[in-house]
Amino acid sequence: MKKNPWFRFLILQCCAVTVSVSQLKVAAVMEQVAQGFSISMGAAAGLMSFFTVAGIVLAIPGAALMERMGAKRLLLLLMACLFAGNAVGAAAGSYPLLMAGRLLEGVAYAMIIMVGIDLINTWFPHGGAGTATGIFNTFAAVGNFITLNGALMVVKRWNVRTLWWIGAALAAVDFILVLAFIPDEERIPAEKRIPDERHILAEKPIWDRCRNRERGSNASASSTGAMVREAFRDKRLMSLGAAQMLMAFILFGFITCYPLLFTGYYHLAPEKANFYSSLNGLFGIPACIVCGILAEKTGNPCRAAMAGAVGTVIAGFTMLILTPGTYVVHVLASAVFPGGLVMTSIFCMVPAIAKRKESVGYYMAVVNLLYYTGVFFATPVMVKLMEVSWPAAAGTVAVMAAASLVFLWRCAAEERAAGRS
Repeated sequence: MKKNPWFRFLILQCCAVTVSVSQLKVAAVMEQVAQGFSISMGAAAGLMSFFTVAGIVLAIPGAALMERMGAKRLLLLLMACLFAGNAVGAAAGSYPLLMAGRLLEGVAYAMIIMVGIDLINTWFPHGGAGTATGIFNTFAAVGNFITLNGALMVVKRWNVRTLWWIGAALAAVDFILVLAFIPDEERIPAEKRIPDERHILAEKPIWDRCRNRERGSNASASSTGAMVREAFRDKRLMSLGAAQMLMAFILFGFITCYPLLFTGYYHLAPEKANFYSSLNGLFGIPACIVCGILAEKTGNPCRAAMAGAVGTVIAGFTMLILTPGTYVVHVLASAVFPGGLVMTSIFCMVPAIAKRKESVGYYMAVVNLLYYTGVFFATPVMVKLMEVSWPAAAGTVAVMAAASLVFLWRCAAEERAAGRS
């Protein structure tokens, strides 16, 4: 089983879903969290923001840490932090201690995407990475669906601290699985990889350029600072990162604020509002998988991303003209377009534009930094916009989606220019 990349991938996916469940458990039962820990609603909301701050702070250092430790050891460290954070939170008797636990949990969230993409591209050097990336990107959708439908039941049956104990138990199981079944492997040198013709990373113009650049650069290894600067100076990467940040804002704005839209604007009962909101996660699962397969088969994920951006613009403009018959359609669109098409495609594109294999982690770290920034601002900004006016919220989503389309178009134009050079 250790030699089966898909079995290893299943373990990685379990780790990522556990991180997502840990992240979203507060949002799913925020009122109960406030009551259970005897804190205000504002303080409970702060637990969500503080969790995300770790992603912003640790995104770039995480790449250097992975380079030194290796992906497997770093994944073990992330699961250990997730276990410790949940255990501290479950036993916390004060708000500062609860926040400290959330900080430890956030360490796992800060680096799980970077570690996951790196391992996928190591395990699938001859094809399958696009499909695996699409499946991997479902972890947030799976976590969202599980927490929105299961957290309240757990709290009613036991208490709110049980959510933290469950998170600790899942992280412990994940740690054992990684330790037992994911071997320490010597990374495959980029120049020795034989790409499958269908694989996205083997799209010939990109592959040839990467190989040529590696021949000139592998002789002298770059320092961490040099690779970080290299990533920030790559115009294509920064365009992808900007698009990812905008789409992360939109997706998590939908995920966390759909209940407010359905109760505050469409006047649905809370139970119905939560049900419709949870469908975003359910629909996001097949959407991400299908997009990953499309990216691999077509070899052109940028077009899929641009199509998703156009769909997201439409989703923004139609937020306030829904009917009972189109609630589900809109939730489906919010899952398929920003998360499924755009974000999955960007995760597939980043390794392909890295100048050499050892810089992939740093390229992912930069994109993740912008991704976490979008997630951090999504909920408070969207809530404030909804308080100002519903049209302001809908218009902001549409404008940001249009801006992401511009960044994706710019990335495609720069790729074509690089191909001619």
